[in-house]
Amino acid sequence: MAESFFEISHPRHLFNKAQRDFDKMKANVNTDTVFNFFVTAYHIKDYVKTERKDLTDVIEKLLREDEDLGSCDYLCQKGKHLKVTAERLKGRPALGTRRFGSSRLGEARLGEARLGSSGTTVLIADGKPIDVVAIGQRVLEKWRRFLEENDLWLP
Repeated sequence: MAESFFEISHPRHLFNKAQRDFDKMKANVNTDTVFNFFVTAYHIKDYVKTERKDLTDVIEKLLREDEDLGSCDYLCQKGKHLKVTAERLKGRPALGTRRFGSSRLGEARLGEARLGSSGTTVLIADGKPIDVVAIGQRVLEKWRRFLEENDLWLP
């Protein structure tokens, strides 16, 4: 019997958790939901490597060459360790966060917040906000395709 963490013992199980984390992130983008999704999604690779050691090089190449999976790697490492090594940065712009204030007087610049909003924090790269939900959707689609193509969709 395979080792497990509660009910998670197969790449598909961790993919399912990533899907649940994504649904929570999509419903409410905040520190916890972004962190949970990208850490879970990135570590699908470890479950693949445990299940199919023959895919180790394929996984590493995919993480190096695919922009979305590379962003997933970056966001996971940034969330877990706060610093990202130059090797992991791989030419990507450094990410930061910016807090956009609520629409209350004095918390946001004119046009920066929607009327009645309570404020939000977003990721910024090269001065532009990053759509973590869009990246997350593409990451899930790529993992799904990878698992299906490598006979890892059904445990």
